[in-house]
Amino acid sequence: MAQTGKPAADRRVRFAYEYAKDLNATQAAIRAGYAPRSAYVTASRLLADPEVGEQIAKLLKRVTDAAEITAERTCREIARIAYGDVRRLFDEGYNLKALADLTEDEAAMIGGVESFEEYQGRGEERQAVGMVRRIKVRDKLVALEKCMSILGMHKTASPGETGGLNLTIRLSSDPPRRG
Repeated sequence: MAQTGKPAADRRVRFAYEYAKDLNATQAAIRAGYAPRSAYVTASRLLADPEVGEQIAKLLKRVTDAAEITAERTCREIARIAYGDVRRLFDEGYNLKALADLTEDEAAMIGGVESFEEYQGRGEERQAVGMVRRIKVRDKLVALEKCMSILGMHKTASPGETGGLNLTIRLSSDPPRRG
């Protein structure tokens, strides 16, 4: 139920605080005391308000600073996944390296580890014969897509929109073919 008698400026500040919690504008408007039936429209109006936007930016900056979330750190983590070489996770005998021995770059590639014992035999003759570890590697293509977005490489256009120009980039040192 919407609160009444609350000054509009107080509710706008409250909206900014509530929005900074979970970035859900409609729910933030409701929690700030605006009518649930019109919360979506109210939230859109509040997000377009420069003063509210400034308050939200200050709150989010405080949160990102406290969590040490920076563009540089974020890009570095994406790059670790995008450019990581899965072969570096294994030793010369093709065994997974101990997690404690992985570098930060190597560990960033891992999305999860599952360990379980492997057994042989049945009943009383059942014996543990080893430990099996499965690793889930983070999605390299998703990370590369994020890198491309950051670099502005996602500008897609049909040949008609670009005047029909096709660009070919040769990655080998072979001379171009004629004809």
